[in-house]
Amino acid sequence: MNADGAIITSTLSDEESIENAALLSQLSMKASMMVNAMDPEDELTFLRIRSHKREVMIAPEKEYLMVVIQTVESSS
Repeated sequence: MNADGAIITSTLSDEESIENAALLSQLSMKASMMVNAMDPEDELTFLRIRSHKREVMIAPEKEYLMVVIQTVESSS
């Protein structure tokens, strides 16, 4: 998504894309604020969250927020 929150491209439905974009941009902003609070000279460069079913990777940049959501393959 770009800096204004507009979705650039997505393989999800429009509804899922809009919901995920809103939630993940807020999460990225909060994580960035936390990193800055720990060290004002540092910045968030990558955020990865993994659950049993999915993995979310966020790479914040100045002009856009790149998000990848993928299904985790089971190892059984």
